[in-house]
Amino acid sequence: MTVDTTMKFSENVLQYQLQILSQAVNSCEAARNDLVNIQTELAAYTKLRDQRLNEIQQQQAGQLQQELHQLQVRADQEQETLELDLQSQAESFLTQTERVQEQKISDIRDEIRRLTEKETSELWVLESVLDEGAADSPTDEMEREKENVRKQRSAVEQRRVVLARQIRRTQHYLDECHASMEIPVLSPQICSDEERDLTDLIRESGDQLLAQAGKLEAQSLPQWIRGTHVWVLSLVSALFVFFVVLLIRVRPAMLLNPDIVPPNWRWVMVSALCGCAAAACITTMIVTIVQGRLRSGFQFMLQAASNVQYLADLWQERSTQRLDKMKRATEKWRKKVTRRRERNTTLIQERFGRQKSVLEQKIAEVKQQTQGDIASDTLRLQLYETTEKQRISQSQQNNSHRIEQAAADNIRRQQAASASELDRQWQALRAMADQLTEDWNLQLEAVHRLRQDSVRSGSLAHHWPGVTGAEWDAPKEMPAVISPGDLLVTLPKVPDSAVQPPTTNLCVEMPALLSFPRDTSILVEHDASGRATALSFLRTQVLRLLTLIPPGRIRLTLIDPIGLGQSFSALMHLADYDELLIHSRIWTDESQIRNQLRKITEHMENVFQTYLRSEFSTIEEYNESAGEVAEPYHFVVVAGFPHAFSEEATRYLSSILSSGPSCGVHALIAWNPELTCPSGFDVGELKTNCIPFHVRNQVVIPTMDFPEALLFEATAEPTAPEYVNIVKAVGEKSKDARRIEVSFRHVAPRDNAVWSQSAVEGVDLPIGRAGAARLQFMRLGRGTSQHVLVAGKTGSGKSTFLHIVITNLALYYSPSEIQFYLIDFKKGVEFRTYATNRLPHVRVVAIESDREFGLSVLERLDAVLQERGELFRLRGVQDVPSFRKQFPGEPMPRLLLLIDEFQEFFVAEDRVASRASLLLDRLVRQGRAFGIHVMLGSQTLGGAYSLARSTMGQVAVRIAL
Repeated sequence: MTVDTTMKFSENVLQYQLQILSQAVNSCEAARNDLVNIQTELAAYTKLRDQRLNEIQQQQAGQLQQELHQLQVRADQEQETLELDLQSQAESFLTQTERVQEQKISDIRDEIRRLTEKETSELWVLESVLDEGAADSPTDEMEREKENVRKQRSAVEQRRVVLARQIRRTQHYLDECHASMEIPVLSPQICSDEERDLTDLIRESGDQLLAQAGKLEAQSLPQWIRGTHVWVLSLVSALFVFFVVLLIRVRPAMLLNPDIVPPNWRWVMVSALCGCAAAACITTMIVTIVQGRLRSGFQFMLQAASNVQYLADLWQERSTQRLDKMKRATEKWRKKVTRRRERNTTLIQERFGRQKSVLEQKIAEVKQQTQGDIASDTLRLQLYETTEKQRISQSQQNNSHRIEQAAADNIRRQQAASASELDRQWQALRAMADQLTEDWNLQLEAVHRLRQDSVRSGSLAHHWPGVTGAEWDAPKEMPAVISPGDLLVTLPKVPDSAVQPPTTNLCVEMPALLSFPRDTSILVEHDASGRATALSFLRTQVLRLLTLIPPGRIRLTLIDPIGLGQSFSALMHLADYDELLIHSRIWTDESQIRNQLRKITEHMENVFQTYLRSEFSTIEEYNESAGEVAEPYHFVVVAGFPHAFSEEATRYLSSILSSGPSCGVHALIAWNPELTCPSGFDVGELKTNCIPFHVRNQVVIPTMDFPEALLFEATAEPTAPEYVNIVKAVGEKSKDARRIEVSFRHVAPRDNAVWSQSAVEGVDLPIGRAGAARLQFMRLGRGTSQHVLVAGKTGSGKSTFLHIVITNLALYYSPSEIQFYLIDFKKGVEFRTYATNRLPHVRVVAIESDREFGLSVLERLDAVLQERGELFRLRGVQDVPSFRKQFPGEPMPRLLLLIDEFQEFFVAEDRVASRASLLLDRLVRQGRAFGIHVMLGSQTLGGAYSLARSTMGQVAVRIAL
């Protein structure tokens, strides 16, 4: 038996230790019990010797009788099996023969059935020759013609009804217009064309009638005299003429004031007579004109109606003649086909009758052959049965004699081997005892190896570091394990003699280990009396994490709603060195707890979506690739759960427990199960996602099954002064840990990539790291990304960033691709080196803090903008990319204007500030098409000394440090 005690940090190490030690305790106890049993068995072997010999004699006698009986049973079974087999063969042959006969007869009958179906089919085909319902038969053709004539007759009748209704309507219209007339009887005036369909002529004549009716009703003049309109027309005409004639002799003053000049009543009468005469003439003339137009049109309609009547009668006559002709042809066709069908029917019936007679004769022959085969097989089976019965009887006699002889030999052999068998069993028990002793030693060796591995793995994680003066060096690597306490196990010692059970015990002590970071989430279950013990355990584990994790790689969120922060007060010393270590304070209020847990879940979302994505499964894999930009581990320490936890807070906590370890977020929770959790929270998540401990008799022990001989002792919490000293030492080491320096080699091009980029479509350069495997790029010249605004307070790295931009652009792009105009209002100290070393990309370096010189640089760039605008207009291009593509041989580099502390242009409201504001606005707004980009740097964007907000709004790329 071997035991594998290799430390497996991918597993739950504490559970693995408890498993190995529990197995050792149980195995050693079992070995001691087995040795006692072996000693008892060795003493009993002598008494069993004689008893075993008698048992052998009786056993062999009974076995002989049993074998003879089995032999007889087998013989009887063989004869029975033979009879059943013969009967089965006979039945099988009979069944097979009958099946073959039935199959042959079935095939013949299928052939007869096919002949019958074929005969029926040919007769049906013959009958179908006279099928009057066939689509191509003269009968069907005559029926279709009848249906067509019926439909056409219905259409003609409907047409005639519509035309008659229209004639009555038109006649009524003539009556209203005082143009009624007698309806004459007109003879048709139409030439019947034999090649055209009469229904088409009827439709054309009807359409002419309807069109003429529409024309009559559309005339406007008849509307003047329709109905009572004629009297209105007469009255209007009379009044008009009356007033015209009256005004010839009458002055207007007479009408206004008859008292001045008396009226001329005679002239009034003359005017009235003239009006009546004129009205009569006008009315008579209009009525005469209307009557002439309407009557001539109505005459045309009557002629069309007569034509329609004539054509309808002619169509009826022709249709009747055509149907009679088709009926006679149909009767003649039916008689001819009937005679041919009767003759062919007789021939088909005679031919198929002969074929059926032949098949019936074959059925009789098959039945006769089957009877002969059955008789032959029955004779063969009878001969085989006689032979087999003789063989079975002889075999039974031979086997009986052989079994009796073998039984006698076996008894003698077993009696001779009985003594040696007991000796072998004795030796086997002694060997078993030796094996138990060896396994016992293996278990003890496994425990010692486990102790050595545990002590070696947890040497740094088990003891508190010395933190006085400079004795403690902060760890530089992440720990593989942490030690929450010690394990003590008591095992019985191996005995000196194989048959002498041990009476003394062995005690082994080792550190208990938890793998980091997989098993760092811890749950301590306690009641009200065990709260202090649980909190002391949590504080100890937090201090252990602070001393084992490298400075700057750990963040704590402390929650203490019951103790109001007192439970973790010593950890507040960390805020004196770096507030981010504990997020400024200890959280106690319900809303504070909810908000902090929400922020942590948002941090988890950011890690999953920004850092891990699909490239890394855990934060450990990410940090291995990230190097100096590795993400810190975050530990949520909760004292008194679920007090002051709302439903929303518990939802956040559930997310942290289930998904937090993958992104470096772990929880250390002291839980009082006597308190009621908010609804919807599954308590099982605590035990599933954490390493469970509980407080029993004021002692913290793992919530796992292990024997009483195995003890767990939690690491004692340091005294208050020692605790504070350790916390301060950790804080001191963490002061500068947040400072991250990324080497320029990460963003600089390789030697073979210097001046390898083209600025035709824009510039694209890396400016830093974005996570473990990606670089952060700044892109200019595409879309709205044309100009850059950089803001950062003193010491934030703004000048370093500007140097990175200038240096990387000069490395990736040649002077023919990009050129710099550099202005520095900090005494010119930043950009002086580019002038001193004559960087070929630089066109202008303002090394003095002179506003007028800076303005001259802006004016030069404005002139370049105007020159390029005129050149683009002459060449017919719109922007730098199109110019570079059409004229690749002509230089057209992009220009970068970089102004550090640009607000110095506007420190005074003078000509320089006004002119600089105008030029910067023009460069920002128009520079995109001409390959001019502006980068502005400043410590602040507030105050009165700044660029106009409309200009700032055009700068799309914003970088805050």
